[in-house]
Amino acid sequence: MGHSLSFSRFVEWLKIVCQRAMVFYALVFLIVNATIDYDRIYFGIKVRLVERIFPAKFNTLILVEQQEKNPTARELMPYINFYKRIVDYFPDQADAWSMLGFCSYYLGDSLNALWDYEQALKQQPEYFWFAFNIGTIYFRSGNFSQSIPYFEKAIKTNPDKNLEYILSSKVVYRSLLWELPKGAEELKARLKIGYQRSYLALILSSYQLQNYAAMLNYAESALLSNVGLTSDFTYFAGLASYKLNHWGKALNYFEASTRANPQQAHALYQWGLTLQALNKNKEAAAKLNQASELKQQLGLPVLGEPILDYLAKDIFVKIF
Repeated sequence: MGHSLSFSRFVEWLKIVCQRAMVFYALVFLIVNATIDYDRIYFGIKVRLVERIFPAKFNTLILVEQQEKNPTARELMPYINFYKRIVDYFPDQADAWSMLGFCSYYLGDSLNALWDYEQALKQQPEYFWFAFNIGTIYFRSGNFSQSIPYFEKAIKTNPDKNLEYILSSKVVYRSLLWELPKGAEELKARLKIGYQRSYLALILSSYQLQNYAAMLNYAESALLSNVGLTSDFTYFAGLASYKLNHWGKALNYFEASTRANPQQAHALYQWGLTLQALNKNKEAAAKLNQASELKQQLGLPVLGEPILDYLAKDIFVKIF
């Protein structure tokens, strides 16, 4: 009887010990599990998987951007795989989306390029180059009315914030900056040219749509923005005024254009045509002769309005 009682007490004691041990180990598991940052571990794994296919160099993309190379699918595939893996693992990486769009565009896939750039723009709606490149794709495909809102968005962005964003990119843009002769020093100059080409695209798009009032507005806005090319934008303002039959305004702009650049043959030519429209034939002949002589000296392909078609080639998809 005594042995039976002792055994039952032992069993009860053992139950209590086991219960306490289970609670203890459960608490230990919870504490350990709480201290392990699984998100951080998963993040590290994804980073290592991206690093495994990091291209050895990025100069091919720079050559493509500078219009010095027509890439093949084989040449661009390592970059496409790299950027795809980044957006698969880190879908908020706008810079990687943009580079995916860049590669798609130069492989002739404009639809996927537009989609990729739109994903980038959703992440960074105030960044210049995303809006510029979407506008450029529409522009170069002849969809001028669709291009205009994107170029308008581009010119409204803050230059300093654009530079900050590029320099904040730790992997995607930094690896490309290494391929530039002057590195980050080139970014300001590239951005200034980008603003110039955005205004140019707005002017050319309006011209193609025969919306000369909008063309005049964009040319005057470019002059007020101080992005440079004063003689060119003054000429465009004069041309828009000419198309609107605002003869006096056109004359003022053409004169100002040649004052800013005495070799502005296009302004001289349009100046002559404006004088003709005002029946000032003697003065008109003098300006037209002067323009013709400059055309020969400078080796210009055309004079006046046709030059706008030549200028369109300067607008193409860029990295930054």
